[in-house]
Amino acid sequence: MNVQLLQTLLEQLPPSLKKEWSLRNGQTVYGKVEKLFPNDMALVQIGGRSLVAELKAPVTSGEHYWFQVVATGENIQLKMIERSFNANQPLDETKLIEQLRLPNSKHVRELLKFLIKESLPIVKEDVLKAAEWLKTADLKTGLQAIRWMYTNNLPFTDDVFQAMIAFQSEKPFHEQLNQLQSSLAKAIANMPEKEGALFQLHSFLRDWPSVSDFSPSELAKMFKKMIQWLGLQHEAKSEPLTDETKEQLKSLLIKALQECPEQETKKEMANVLHRLTAQQLFSHDQGPIQQIFTQFPLLLGKHWTDVTIQWRGKKEKNGKLDTDYCRILFYLTLETLKETVIDVQIQQRIVQISIVNDTPNLQQAISSFQPLLKKNLADHRYTLSSIKVIPTAKKQNERLAPIEPSSYKGVDYRV
Repeated sequence: MNVQLLQTLLEQLPPSLKKEWSLRNGQTVYGKVEKLFPNDMALVQIGGRSLVAELKAPVTSGEHYWFQVVATGENIQLKMIERSFNANQPLDETKLIEQLRLPNSKHVRELLKFLIKESLPIVKEDVLKAAEWLKTADLKTGLQAIRWMYTNNLPFTDDVFQAMIAFQSEKPFHEQLNQLQSSLAKAIANMPEKEGALFQLHSFLRDWPSVSDFSPSELAKMFKKMIQWLGLQHEAKSEPLTDETKEQLKSLLIKALQECPEQETKKEMANVLHRLTAQQLFSHDQGPIQQIFTQFPLLLGKHWTDVTIQWRGKKEKNGKLDTDYCRILFYLTLETLKETVIDVQIQQRIVQISIVNDTPNLQQAISSFQPLLKKNLADHRYTLSSIKVIPTAKKQNERLAPIEPSSYKGVDYRV
């Protein structure tokens, strides 16, 4: 999986869908006073976000301070702990370490530099916690995980950090599950009782469905079924397996973790579980706007791929997504077309499709299928406005063997 491209897709949220990080009582935060108002109110910038707060001490506009959060909600109150340095002086991690009395370690320095660069909130308690997490992860991956935690307003906990780390794994999800299935086969080979969650999980992974199990008219049903099989509605708690949860990956993983004697296999299960948790964390509501994020392995013919779907749209009164106005992003690696992103934007049932791919002459090949796509969409009362191919910036200068339209056989998927 191209982690960098997937990061870009996740960060393309319009302002209405971005979740702002929230202040918590007792936090020590670093901020700049931008403007003073009557009645001890002020506009304060904290981590790239400006907010109006009541300040419990006299301050000067343009100055930096350390504040303690004493009240949140509609009426934010900040208590000035210590004046920092002049607005004309650049923010420096060395000075922050001195003022916050933090350990002068590599991880603390790198973390503070990153928070300053990304305009993320500098919270003493979070810095101490995150610096410990970074000791257990690749630095770049760990910093990206912390960034997502802030920008998606996620709980600042170890479980969430591990989920963000697992999500960035370079190993495709289908390979991860295949490896886990092999490990489970070894783990259960010598077990006397051929029952329990380990056996159920092994059987579940062995019988993972493929596209051939569904007719072309059942593709929407297949996607819904995949989400159900992942078990993304399941909470991370120990519950007895029911007939329904026996057919859900997450619930089987939680139960199997308790039964598995092999530490290495338990580690593999935990990584898959964290990856599923990340999907749940990236799916959220923001007022009337809903974002659904899911990723699952799929067998297309003889080729395994990970299908990543990001659906954003407005919820109707019945709780369902409004299919007249939405945006759907598909990310997958196809056998012929390789790395492919399909961006579908729908406004008043008018459909615009952009395909991000570096295959030469792909636009000509797709044009021959455009009438069929237009007809199929019209059958569902949608109007195709345009379909275009956009090369990825990263690969624009790479030389690839051209594909002649007359001999082109690279269409992996039809709508």
